[in-house]
Amino acid sequence: MAYNASIQAKWDWENAVAYAVDAAVEKALEKERAKNEEERVEAAKLLEKEREKTEAERAEKLDAVRTIKEMAMLTNEQIAEKFNLPLTIVEGL
Repeated sequence: MAYNASIQAKWDWENAVAYAVDAAVEKALEKERAKNEEERVEAAKLLEKEREKTEAERAEKLDAVRTIKEMAMLTNEQIAEKFNLPLTIVEGL
């Protein structure tokens, strides 16, 4: 009987340790998932800011093109070449 009790106690101890290890691993994985999610969100925010910056720069470029075109200082071809834009966009302004 004592042998069975000691075997049962050993199994109980091993199960408790295994459970604790599993819980610690799961907690570490959850922290890593949260960190990865935060990094993903931060990267998405940076990409959005960069896109907004690019769109703002493009809008400024098009405003400059409109101004030059209104002043009739250059031909559409010259404007397209100077601002590195397709001729169709310059003609559409």
